[in-house]
Amino acid sequence: MKISIIIPVWNDQARLKRCLTACERAITAKTANQTEFIIVDDGSDDKSYQVAKDFAKRDITHFRAFTIPHGGVSAARNFGILKATGDWIGFIDADDEPTWDAIRIWEETVAKTAWGNIIQFNHLRYYEELDKTALKYTNDYGVHDPLKERVECWCMVWNKLYRRSFLKFNTIRFKMGLQYGEDELFNLECFRFDHDILCQPERVTPLLRNFDNKQSLSRRKNEEACWEQDAALREFLKSIKDNNKLRRFVVYLIGEHWMSPTYVKHIGGEEEE
Repeated sequence: MKISIIIPVWNDQARLKRCLTACERAITAKTANQTEFIIVDDGSDDKSYQVAKDFAKRDITHFRAFTIPHGGVSAARNFGILKATGDWIGFIDADDEPTWDAIRIWEETVAKTAWGNIIQFNHLRYYEELDKTALKYTNDYGVHDPLKERVECWCMVWNKLYRRSFLKFNTIRFKMGLQYGEDELFNLECFRFDHDILCQPERVTPLLRNFDNKQSLSRRKNEEACWEQDAALREFLKSIKDNNKLRRFVVYLIGEHWMSPTYVKHIGGEEEE
C-alpha cells in the first residue's frame, strides 16, 4: 500500500528544509519503499521551490516537487491530491517534522487496515517559548464517530491519512479561498460519506508540530477569516438538507464557534491586549 504525503509551502524556505530533512531521516528508518512526499510550492517569492527541487533531484523515488501560481493552501493541497499516486493520502505543513519512525508507522498502519477511509494519529507539539514537547489531545484506540462522541482533533487534516479512492470517488477537495477552517470543511465533506475515524493508540505519534511559526494561518486569524469560516459552514449546512445527523453536528459547530475565544476576540468582543 503506497502513501502520498502532500506538503504545501509558501515563502517558508527555512522551515521547509527542516521538514524535508526530517522526511529524509524518516526514510532511512522505513520498512518499505512505499511513501512519497509531494511538495507543492504555492507561488513563493523566496527559494522554497528551489529547496523542494533540490530534495527531489537528490531522491526522485521519495520526493516530487511542483510549483503553482499563488492561490492559497487549499489550492496547493488540491493540486497535490491530483498528483498523488498513493493508495492513501496525508497532509503535513512545511513547519511540521515527521518523527524518525513516521514512515514505518504510516506504512505498517495502512498495511493492516483492510477497511475504513480515515485513519487518525496522535501528535507531539513543541512549544518554543517553553522549550517543551508534549503529547496532547489523544483518543482511545479504535473506531470513533465524531457525530456521536467527542473525538479530539477530528477537524485537523495533518494528523490523518485518507484513502485516495474515497476522496476521488466522492470528489472531496478543499474549499478554495478560506483563510481559516479549511481543514474542518474538508473533513465535513468526508463525513457526508463516512464519519468513522480509526484512531491509533495513544503513543503512536508520527508527527511533531512546531508552534514557533507566527506566520502560520492558524496564528493569523482575524475578523474576516472568522466571518468566512462561518459563511462556509452555513453554506455547507444548506447542502446537506437530507442528512439530519450531520446537520445537527454542523449546527452545534456553528454555535460552538461563536462561543469560542477566537470568535469572541475577533467578532463578539474586544481585542485582547
